Amino acid sequence: MPQPFGPDDFLTSETVPEGFFVADGKIFVGGKKPQFLARTFAYLGLARNARSSHWEFLLGFNDPDGVGHVVRLPAEHLAGDGKELWKLLLCAGYFPPNSREARVSLLNLLRELKSDRRTLIVDRSGWVDGTFKQFVLPGGGTIGGEEEVLLSENLAGAGRGHGSAGTLADWQRVIAAPCRDNELLVFVLSAAFASMLLDPLHMDGGGINLKGRTTAGKTTALRACVSVWGNQYVIETWRATDNGLEGIAALGNHVLLILDELGKAKPEVVAQAAYMLANGEGKRRADVEGVAKAARRWQVLFISSGEVGLREMLAGDMRKAQAGQLVRLVDVPVDGETHGIFSSVPDGMRPSQFAKALRGGAKTHYGTAGPAFVEALIRSGRLQGIDAEFEQHMGELMRHVGGHLLNPAQERVFERFALISLAGSLATEFGVTGWGDEEIVKRSVLKFFRKWREEEDQSSGVSDANAAVARVREFLLQHERERFVSANFSVPRHMAGYLDKEAFYILESVWRDEIHKGYDPVRSARALLDLGFLHREGRNRLKAKVPAGLNDDRIRAFKVRRNILSEDGEAVDDLNEDEVVSVHGADRPSF
Repeated sequence: MPQPFGPDDFLTSETVPEGFFVADGKIFVGGKKPQFLARTFAYLGLARNARSSHWEFLLGFNDPDGVGHVVRLPAEHLAGDGKELWKLLLCAGYFPPNSREARVSLLNLLRELKSDRRTLIVDRSGWVDGTFKQFVLPGGGTIGGEEEVLLSENLAGAGRGHGSAGTLADWQRVIAAPCRDNELLVFVLSAAFASMLLDPLHMDGGGINLKGRTTAGKTTALRACVSVWGNQYVIETWRATDNGLEGIAALGNHVLLILDELGKAKPEVVAQAAYMLANGEGKRRADVEGVAKAARRWQVLFISSGEVGLREMLAGDMRKAQAGQLVRLVDVPVDGETHGIFSSVPDGMRPSQFAKALRGGAKTHYGTAGPAFVEALIRSGRLQGIDAEFEQHMGELMRHVGGHLLNPAQERVFERFALISLAGSLATEFGVTGWGDEEIVKRSVLKFFRKWREEEDQSSGVSDANAAVARVREFLLQHERERFVSANFSVPRHMAGYLDKEAFYILESVWRDEIHKGYDPVRSARALLDLGFLHREGRNRLKAKVPAGLNDDRIRAFKVRRNILSEDGEAVDDLNEDEVVSVHGADRPSF
């Protein structure tokens, strides 16, 4: 509950404008026949946003029950009869005068009040500016800096669950210490510190989805994670509109966003939200007069959980997951550990008891570790050179995963894991986690990156192969009669290749520029080769010579077996040994 204001806080006859005076805690105007206006109040100066617009008057007073209030009065409400201003005051328990004449006088008083005190209004939590010396917590508190800060009206009071209980030592004892030997919990706790490094490192946001059939373990991991900043009520669900997610993301800017129950959301919501949350920009809207309003912006690392991953969820809705979505929201499998999703549990405890103990601890000890990490970062001054530190940290991790084998999409995901590793390592170095060993963070992060990469390689390999087959099949069904020739003397205008009773011979340019345009044509050929649909000549080529009866020059083309057109698409059984050997990982064959 806000602290009440004392007598020394209120306006006096010495601080009110000329023509007004204060007596017995009341404000009057006039000389021989003074007129009573209202109870005195505290004038807390002016507030404005970072663009020095949308100015507000800040008034403080006690309501009839003695509860202190700070009311923000937009300067525009002082225009006209002040109708909107009176509503704001009445709502907070301050009763303006009844007569029109007295209200006009009170408006004049407000207009003439003077103060050098200024407050900055921000429309999101996180770092106030690029100096990284002041940080706004979701609950409205600030760390570092000298300027007073307020959350904008559309966020004020929205910090449900953001607060603290207990001490940092308490949190370390009941949460961090029991998690120390559990790799998944070390991973998610480290992720909880990562969002505040996004802006200093000029990185986009992104998500980690804990995917697994085990139910209680994932929820426990999220509860432990969210305890870094607040209690369980900070956890949101995917079952929200775009507008709702925008407000939630802005409130969690540079802090943490947790979204539970991926499987209960509509696939179309998740598909769009994955882009929106990671890209950090909401929809552009217009005000009542049709003037474009600034879109909400944020940078946040978000953590999710669900029994299925994004790829499976969209496939179940007959949607194909786009590569950009799978990079922005990364599915990390968490099942298959020694104890459900836990790699270890304390001696004498069953996994269910361990989960219950952690959930209980997160209810009573929370919201201290995150602010402590912010304070330590500001004091350390390390953010000024964080780019070089991150590159060095990422290089150390890269040596353990074979960085030269990562494709561009995997490199982007690896950066996010490296960010989590750096955050957890710094929090440990600063003594926030109490783990005392930064190596446990690196080992945990690398473990789950490898699990993601292993599953992604498997899933994308299958889906890419199926997609490559589908593209070839669709092209052949559409153009078999018009663009393929079966005799040397018959050449259509837009020739795509040749055909005989056994196969289609697709020209290289058509294969590359039409069928697989926008995809890797070599990878697509390999996929058909692995499935038995492509016939090659020799181990180092993906193409075969066109028979002499079709082309006397014996050019080479992609020889696709006719059985690709069958509905079941089964490959032939009588392949030569070298035709069924996968060329993945081999030297890139020439066309």
